[in-house]
Amino acid sequence: MTEQTNQKKSGFYDSIAQPLRPGVRLSIIEGSLSTVMGTFTGGAFLIGYALVLGADDFEIGLLSSLPLLANLIQIIGSLIIAKAGSRKKVCALYLFLHRMTWTCIALLPLIVFHDRLADARIWIFLFLLTAASVCASITGIAWTAWIADLIPKGVRGRFFSRRNMFAQVVGMIAAVGAGQFIDIWQSRHTTARMQSNGFMILFTIGIVFGLASIILIRKMHEPAIAPSQDTAFFKQLREPFQDKNFRIFIIFSMAWGFSTGIVGPFFSVYMINTLQIPFSMITLFGVAAGLASIAGFKLWGAMIDKVGARPLALLCGIGGSFVPFFWIFATPDQYLMIWISNIVSGLFFAGIGLASTGLMMNLAPERNNAVYFAVFAAVTGLSGALAPVAGGALGDFFRGRTLYEGFVIFSDIRLLFLASTLMRLLSLLIIRFIKTSETVSVTQMFGRISKLQAYLPLYQIQTITTTGLSAAENIMNGMAKGVISVEAKIDHLLDRGFDLSKAVIFKARLLDQHLDDGLAQHEARLEKLIDRIIALFKRKG
Repeated sequence: MTEQTNQKKSGFYDSIAQPLRPGVRLSIIEGSLSTVMGTFTGGAFLIGYALVLGADDFEIGLLSSLPLLANLIQIIGSLIIAKAGSRKKVCALYLFLHRMTWTCIALLPLIVFHDRLADARIWIFLFLLTAASVCASITGIAWTAWIADLIPKGVRGRFFSRRNMFAQVVGMIAAVGAGQFIDIWQSRHTTARMQSNGFMILFTIGIVFGLASIILIRKMHEPAIAPSQDTAFFKQLREPFQDKNFRIFIIFSMAWGFSTGIVGPFFSVYMINTLQIPFSMITLFGVAAGLASIAGFKLWGAMIDKVGARPLALLCGIGGSFVPFFWIFATPDQYLMIWISNIVSGLFFAGIGLASTGLMMNLAPERNNAVYFAVFAAVTGLSGALAPVAGGALGDFFRGRTLYEGFVIFSDIRLLFLASTLMRLLSLLIIRFIKTSETVSVTQMFGRISKLQAYLPLYQIQTITTTGLSAAENIMNGMAKGVISVEAKIDHLLDRGFDLSKAVIFKARLLDQHLDDGLAQHEARLEKLIDRIIALFKRKG
């Protein structure tokens, strides 16, 4: 009883000052509402909408680059915050402008399908998306600086893991329903104009949730902004680059973002155009990633506050590096590797996100932290924006080329997947030069999972996984020194990870069966709803 009482006293909310607790709770709820909008207006649905409007491969790459290019505006955003004197006001204002711009994007099908706008249709869409991305970028810097002061350093990992877990659950439910809706709608309509109406309805519902999130933002508490030195704004912009440790972190983030960005937008294009996978199945892959993310947030969130962000970034970076490698083996009649890829991605990218946020907030000084965050977002955003363009160029270069390696054939876009895997592994070498107070190695950190008991099923396969991660860490150390036989170590990793792979495959198949059974029960109800919506459109027409 005493032990349980002590655990209760040291709970998450008990670590936060009483005046701040309502704001923390509101932030967690707000994150879920914003996730619904992000789910309905992003990912495969956004790309599907662009394809219906007539976007080509270049425009799809540009579509993926716009939000990252907009991060350059965050430098101006930090100046806006300094002039306004309130991160909360800036966040709420630009969040509202973001929602209003998305309302214009959602209503595009009502005007852009006239013949005289046929050539300009996709460019109107891209212009509005750019405006929305700029608003989101300014909102992001205001929110990040605000939350960095609102959440105590010792519980940030648990806060973000808790917030992201709730958001992930809500996002998965929203994604499944949205995928079913779009699939049924498109099966009943073959013209681009009518198919775009389905996305218009979906986006509008998402915007309603987005507007609700602003109400919660306005109710949250804002701590006083820490006083800064009275220095010129452009002189403040130089500070992050003069900080050697923060500069190394920026370089790592640029390299990692570029290596992931060259293939990021093409996963959806590959599924929609090449593998011909329906939207409902694509959302199920997202559900698998979401479930793995929930497990990851629980595991890594409990760990990061104990061992630090740097070891977690290295461990999860190793796991996340192999995500595109699984896609090499995906075929139109075999989705198993896509299931595995999404599970691995969800688990390890949850940790990468927590670790990256933790490193950024820990390395930036409280004074002028908004400037540090803005510079970080701008520079890494530029790298990430160039990545899809470079990925498209590499895709064109690899088209028609073939590489034979044993029994594996790498060709076309599969060569791009391989290149991304290798680039991710190489970028992890930079982490070792970031100076922090943490001295825990990757293997030692993973060994602490048994003590944390954050995720019992993962602990049950700890022996196998620890061996695999030890081999992976040795590979990274050897690559840094240039004195290791990579092939032997990779073989050892694959051999010892065989049992773990079988367990993941079994869980993926079981998840697929359960989700199919559940979706079948609700499909009839969704069809009736769509029939009513179609009837409403016909009456208006």
